[in-house]
Amino acid sequence: ISLDISDAFRVNKSCGFVHNTTPYEFNTFCWIMHPGRQKNADFLYICISNGVNYEKKGLYRKALQTYYKTNLTAIQEVNDSLVTIKVDEEKYVQTQKQKALEETDYGYSQQKYEQGVISKLDLIQKKENLLDMDKLLTSNKVDCLVDYIGLYKSVGSKL
Repeated sequence: ISLDISDAFRVNKSCGFVHNTTPYEFNTFCWIMHPGRQKNADFLYICISNGVNYEKKGLYRKALQTYYKTNLTAIQEVNDSLVTIKVDEEKYVQTQKQKALEETDYGYSQQKYEQGVISKLDLIQKKENLLDMDKLLTSNKVDCLVDYIGLYKSVGSKL
């Protein structure tokens, strides 16, 4: 393309250009570089409206949308982790209460066995129930700890 400086001004009326290494700036910033600084030379001009190239403006918007989507995903992951922790901790507290009731029941069963009211088999079944509650309580505690690890990962920390 062979353009004259006046042609560049007709393309975009308020342009600045680099001529003899002195930039002249106006509202819309336009660089016109020409080899050898000849009047009728090949010009490479990049018109930037309000400081942003139109082609790059789309890329910036796309990058910004990706950034917003990444932020939204990160917030959702943290929120999901917090909800999971809350639910599993409530389940753990309920299991602790059930275990306390099973311990009380086992204590009463031991007294009944010593008095001869129940058989050894009944006492063993109560002990089995108590051990099952211990197992469930331990499982719930492990779930809570795994949830904390998930929260740690979702906030961006590495293990």
